[in-house]
Amino acid sequence: MEPRAASYRVLAALSYLPPVAVGVLVMAEYRSVRHLRFHALQSLALMVLSFGGAMLIGWLGTLFGNLPWLGFFLSAFLGLAISLWMMLMLGVSVYGAVTAYQGKSTRLWLLDRYVRRLDRWAEKRFNPAAPVPAEPPKRKRRAGPRP
Repeated sequence: MEPRAASYRVLAALSYLPPVAVGVLVMAEYRSVRHLRFHALQSLALMVLSFGGAMLIGWLGTLFGNLPWLGFFLSAFLGLAISLWMMLMLGVSVYGAVTAYQGKSTRLWLLDRYVRRLDRWAEKRFNPAAPVPAEPPKRKRRAGPRP
C-alpha cells in the first residue's frame, strides 16, 4: 500500500490525537511509513509545546498573582491568556490534521527543526533498511611538496 493511500491519510489525520500518535509510533507497520511517523511526531511535539506554554503562563500568574491590585488584574489577564493559548494550539492541531488528511506534510515553523531531527533519528533507529546517503569521496592529497 502506498504511503499516501486513503487509510494512511486518515490515520495521519487521527494521529493529532495523542493516543493515536503513540499507537502509530509503537506499531512497526505504521512506524515505517514516513508520512505517518512525521505527523505523529509533530502532534506529540505540538502537545508538549501547548502544555509547556500553558504551564509557563500559569507559573507567571502564580508568581505575580500575590501583588496588591496589580496581581488581581494580571491573574485575570493570564487566565485569559491560557485560554487563548490553548485555543490557538487546538486550531493549529486541527490545521495539521486537515493537511495530513489531504496528504501534505505541513511543517509548523516553531517545531520544524526539532520534528525533522526526531524524524531522522526515528528513521535510522526503526527503519534500518532505509538507504543511507553515501559520504562524499575524500580528496586525495598529493605526495611531495607543493609548488
